[in-house]
Amino acid sequence: MTHVRMAQIERGLRVSGGEVNAHYDRAGRLSSIQQRIVPNLEKLDLTPTIDAQQAAELALATKPKHALKGEPELIVRGTKEPVLAWQLTVAWGLTSSWQIEVDAKSRAPASGSKEAWPSPPTNSIAISVSNMERCAT
Repeated sequence: MTHVRMAQIERGLRVSGGEVNAHYDRAGRLSSIQQRIVPNLEKLDLTPTIDAQQAAELALATKPKHALKGEPELIVRGTKEPVLAWQLTVAWGLTSSWQIEVDAKSRAPASGSKEAWPSPPTNSIAISVSNMERCAT
C-alpha cells in the first residue's frame, strides 16, 4: 500500500491539524482518502509579535533542565479558534521530549504534551489540491 500525505499551507505556514491522506492499493488504485481541513484562515494575521528566540526562552522556562531540539517553526495552530504559534521541541536526555507551542501574539503557552498532538476540531470540507503541499511520508 502506498500513502500520500498533503499538508494544509496558509500563506507559506504549515497548518497544524490540516491534512489530506490518500491511500493506494498495490495496483495503484485509490483505496481511501481522509481529510481534516482548517477553514476560514484568510483573515488570520500571520505577523508574530515575538521572534523564535523569545519563543524558545518561553518554552524552556516551562521545562527546566530541557534543551531546545531543532529550530522553532512558525505555524498556524488549527484549533477551534486558530492562532499563530511557534512550535518547538525541547528534550532532556534520551527519555524526555516535549513538543511545546507558544502563541506568537500573546506569548502564552498554546499547548504542551509528551504524546503526539490530538487532532484539533476542524470541519471536513471540499478542498482544492492547489491549497495543499505534498509532504514526505
